[in-house]
Amino acid sequence: MNNKIISFPHLSNYDVPIKYLIEKLTDAKVIPSPSITKKTIELGSKYSPDYVCMPFKYTLGNYIESLDNGANILIQAGGGCRFGYYFELQKKILEDLGYKFEFYSLSDNDVNGIGSMYNMLRKINPNLKKIKYLYYLALTFLMINYMDKIDMYIRKNIGFEIKKCSFERIKKGMLNSFYKSNNIFTLIKNYYKYKRKFKDIRTSIFTWSISWYNYRNYRNDDVIWILKELKIELKY
Repeated sequence: MNNKIISFPHLSNYDVPIKYLIEKLTDAKVIPSPSITKKTIELGSKYSPDYVCMPFKYTLGNYIESLDNGANILIQAGGGCRFGYYFELQKKILEDLGYKFEFYSLSDNDVNGIGSMYNMLRKINPNLKKIKYLYYLALTFLMINYMDKIDMYIRKNIGFEIKKCSFERIKKGMLNSFYKSNNIFTLIKNYYKYKRKFKDIRTSIFTWSISWYNYRNYRNDDVIWILKELKIELKY
């Protein structure tokens, strides 16, 4: 066992497929960043320039907590906004704080896509074969697709569950089964198994709908669990 310990910013339930992919394609231990707390925000804000966006501060706080927990390899996936260009600045801030680590970013490549991700992972695991990479990448994309479908169903129905926490309990079991899936066939089997379980949850018939804009950040889940207590259906 080598001493490579990889971490990445907290991404709510998407930590599961990301950790799964990295573990399957590298010979390293993977420790996702802790859930975002007041401490995370305070750490990120303390060492960030005042003008930067909140995701920069969240992720910087995540990196500091991960490094304090023993990580020595950090991964940044980049982003569709200016956050994708903050890689070098975050790396410099962490180095100035005295941390020793390797930092890999997809936005550090000329083309941000499948090829660049493979090249990044090859730096961590030089023995990684392309066929293995493509297989587990496809499996991970399928896992994320299944998670999104289930989340859509949960957000529409969770406010009307009769037995409290039914959706949350079953979702935890689903994510655990996804993480333990060793191949695509097992993943597909687990998806339909838990899809049936969600359909079997008893819900009330009362409906109160509002519009909901999902911008896919890692704070949405907190709002969802609050709104479900008010028996509000989230529509897209």
